Amino acid sequence: MIKKSVIKISALLTVFIILMVNVSAVNAFGADFYYKGGYRLTKTTYLYDGSDTLSVIEQDNVMDMLNKTSDEIGFNIAVYANGVSASDAQVKDITVSGAKYLFSESEYSGTIFLHIDLDGLTNAYDTIATYHDAFLYYPDDAFGDISGKIIRAFQSKMPSGGNKASSKQVISGIEVFCEQLKYYKKQGPKNGSFYENDVDFTVHTKNGIEERKKGEYTLASSGEIKQSHFKPYKYWYFGLAAGAAVALIIVAIISISVKKRYKFKSSTNASVYTSKNKICMIDSQDIFLGQTVTKTKIETSSGGGSSSGGSFGGGHGGGGFSGSHR
Repeated sequence: MIKKSVIKISALLTVFIILMVNVSAVNAFGADFYYKGGYRLTKTTYLYDGSDTLSVIEQDNVMDMLNKTSDEIGFNIAVYANGVSASDAQVKDITVSGAKYLFSESEYSGTIFLHIDLDGLTNAYDTIATYHDAFLYYPDDAFGDISGKIIRAFQSKMPSGGNKASSKQVISGIEVFCEQLKYYKKQGPKNGSFYENDVDFTVHTKNGIEERKKGEYTLASSGEIKQSHFKPYKYWYFGLAAGAAVALIIVAIISISVKKRYKFKSSTNASVYTSKNKICMIDSQDIFLGQTVTKTKIETSSGGGSSSGGSFGGGHGGGGFSGSHR
């Protein structure tokens, strides 16, 4: 009896440990995720089908595709097929958090996270987040919108929002996604793109391990990835030029407004009121009886659509984000 009880307890503990490992693995994102199906996770790839669109065999084939692509481009790849309705803000949180936190133990220096909206509702929202060096090869709309182009290529194989996607369509879309990743990786990093290191981390390069410090900048220049203590200078120049242009516009608006409100007359020569050699000026004073203050409100506006982009973490802090509705 004692032996049987020990065996049962050992079996229960084993099941409990397995479940805890699985839960900790899939919830390593630091965000609220919605799970009802299975997932596949390696050190460099991840697949989750919360819509139950793919069969077990199809999931195996997709994972094989992701593993081969990851090995070729040298970045982590995650595909998250979401079958639960979520707002655009929730989708962005899932995508960005997944890119940042999922592959904490990987030796690769970057991550691409694809969110596929498979809830079957209209206005489906597919998104991509890139993290660390992957951002330099697949930047958002701030540096050429490569990730946006990849999303639109993926969506060319998907049905419009409100129509249920078949497994064939999803697999075809993921195939295009992987081909796009390989194509743009061969093009090299996008010159001028950069991100701010949001944490201290190490990168495995062909020259060995490279240390990167929080607060410094990683940038692409002449086809190479470099480190800098400062943001690229041309962005400082752009900011100064933009500020000067705004200041000139404000001054011009105020000047025009004042001139329209008050009619200024040209000054009169004092000699018209006097005769020469008859008046001797020994003292003069200017006495002001009042004052007029003109105030002009400077209007500001902000806007933007939810169809694409923007960095996360502040000032391209760590990576970028792009999204598109279908």
